[in-house]
Amino acid sequence: MKKLITLLVVSFCLVASLAGCNTGAQDYPLNQQFTLSPGQSAKITSEDIAITFNKVLNDSRCPVGATCIWEGQVQCLISIKLDGKTEQLTLTQSGSDTAASQIYDKYRLEFNVKPYPKLNDTINSSEYVLELKVSSLS
Repeated sequence: MKKLITLLVVSFCLVASLAGCNTGAQDYPLNQQFTLSPGQSAKITSEDIAITFNKVLNDSRCPVGATCIWEGQVQCLISIKLDGKTEQLTLTQSGSDTAASQIYDKYRLEFNVKPYPKLNDTINSSEYVLELKVSSLS
C-alpha cells in the first residue's frame, strides 16, 4: 500500500510538472504587431516560425532629459525557430525612438524596444518589452 501511495504521488507530481512545461507561446498572424517581455515567445500562425525575446544585451540610448553627442542604441537578443532550426539573432535599434527593421531569411522583423530611458531612472531588465511585427518578403 505504501508503494502504491508513493507511486500515485510521484505520478501526480510528474503530470503537474509536465502541465507547467507549456512554453506559453502566443499565436499571431503575419503583419500584426505584438509585444513580448523577456522570456516570452510568439508563434506566427500561418508560418513555421517562432520568436523568443531572450533579453536586452545593452542599452546606450541617450536618456530623455540628457544632452548627448550620440543618440546611442539598444540591442536585444532573440531566438528564432524556423523550419525546425533555432538561431540567435541580435536586433539593434538606434536611440531615435523610432521603430527599426531587420531582414531574417524571408521575413522582415519590425521592432521597437520600450521603455525609452529617462535621465536618473534605471530600467530593470524585466521592465523591457519588445514590440514586434513579422511580415513576409514574398
